[in-house]
Amino acid sequence: MKKLVALSLLFVLLAVGVQAIPITIDTVEVEEVLLVENSTSRLDVERDDRLDVRVKITAQASLDNVEILGFISGFEYNDIPGERISDITQVFQLDANVSYVRTLKIPLPDDVDVDDYKLRIIVSDRFGESTQANFDFKIDTKRHDLRIEDVILIPGNRVRAGAALLGKVRIENKGQRELDDVKVVMGIPALGVSATDYIDEIKNNDRQDETEEMFLRLPQCSEPGVYKMVVDVYYNNNRDHESTSVDVQVTENDLCGKPAPGTPSTPTGGVVAGTNLVSVHAGESTIVPFSITNSGGTQRGYSMSFQAPAGISIKVSPSSTVIVGPGKTETLFVSIEAGDLHGPQTVVATVSSGTEVVESANITVDVQKGKPKSNKALQGVLIALVAILVLIGLVMAFKRTGDDGTQPYY
Repeated sequence: MKKLVALSLLFVLLAVGVQAIPITIDTVEVEEVLLVENSTSRLDVERDDRLDVRVKITAQASLDNVEILGFISGFEYNDIPGERISDITQVFQLDANVSYVRTLKIPLPDDVDVDDYKLRIIVSDRFGESTQANFDFKIDTKRHDLRIEDVILIPGNRVRAGAALLGKVRIENKGQRELDDVKVVMGIPALGVSATDYIDEIKNNDRQDETEEMFLRLPQCSEPGVYKMVVDVYYNNNRDHESTSVDVQVTENDLCGKPAPGTPSTPTGGVVAGTNLVSVHAGESTIVPFSITNSGGTQRGYSMSFQAPAGISIKVSPSSTVIVGPGKTETLFVSIEAGDLHGPQTVVATVSSGTEVVESANITVDVQKGKPKSNKALQGVLIALVAILVLIGLVMAFKRTGDDGTQPYY
C-alpha cells in the first residue's frame, strides 16, 4: 500500500513538472494579416524582405523570464551566425489575466528557396513546458528580379593611366520569369569612358550568366587616384534597373610627366594603333598597323619602341624608323608573337622624334591557350585557284590581242 501511494505521488510530481506554462497565444499577425493555425490557406510573402510578426499572448498566472521566439526552419544557412531566419524578444514579466503584444522582425534572405514553410511561434520561460503555434505560408519571389553577383576586372582594380581595362559582369536571375536582351553598361563617369554589352537570355530559378569581356581604355594622362566604376543593368524592356559600383585605382603614366625645359609644349606628331585589342593563340603571331602623323611644318624622322611582357616578341615592318613629311601620315606594320603565355598582356608603343617623346599607344594582347586548327589544304586550294584565274586572264588577253591583228610592244 505504501509503495502504491509513493508511486502515485511520483506521477503527480512528474505531471506538475512537465505542466505547460499558463499562457495562451491569442493572435499572430503578419503585415496586418491575421494568421490561422493549421489553416489550409497559406500566406504568400516575397523573399529579400522582412516579416513583421505581431504576437498577442495572455497570461493566466503571474510569470517571470518569459520570451517569445519566432523562426523558420529549413534554410540552407541557418547554422551560420547572423544568417538564421529568426527573431526573439527580450525576457519580460507577465501578470495574471493581462494580455501582452510583442513584435518580431524576421528577415527573409534573397537566397532562401521558393517553397512552403512553417512559421513557428514559441512562448517559454526558464523551466516550464513551452506553448507553440505553427502557421503555414509560402515564400515567393518577384516576377522580374536581377542581381549583380560579381564584377571581374582584368588586370584588376589597379591600372595605369592609358592602359586597357577589361571587365566582366556576372548576373543572377532571382525572379519568376526568364529575361531577354539584358543590357549591361560599365564605365568610369569621371574619366568619360564606358562600354556596353548585352546578354541574350538569363533563365529564371536563380540561374546565372555573365557578359563578354568589355573593353575600356583609360585616358593617356588621367589624374592618379581612386575612381568609381559604375555598373548598370537594364532589363524588363529597360523598365527595371540594377546598379552597383567598385573602386578602381588609377596610377600615373610615366609618359605624362612635366615637359623638360626647352621641350615644345605641343606635340609634333601622333600615333594611332589600328586596334586596341587583339587575340592571338600561344605560339602564333598577329599584325597590328600603327599610323604615325607629322603635325609639324617640316619633315621629321620618327622611331618606334615597345614595352612588352616577357614572352611577347615584336617586329616592325618595313623598319622601326620612318621619315614623315609635314602634314603626312605613314603606316608601320607591327608583328606581335605570343610565347607560352595566357590571358591579357599590355604592349606599349612609344613614338619618338629625336629626344622628344611624341606619343604612345597601348594595345591589349589577349593570349589564348592552344593553337587554332590550321587548314593548309584549304590555303593550297585558294592559292591554286588564284593562279588559275591569273592564267585564264593572261590567255584571254593574248587571244584578244591576236584577234585584233596587232603585235604587243615591249
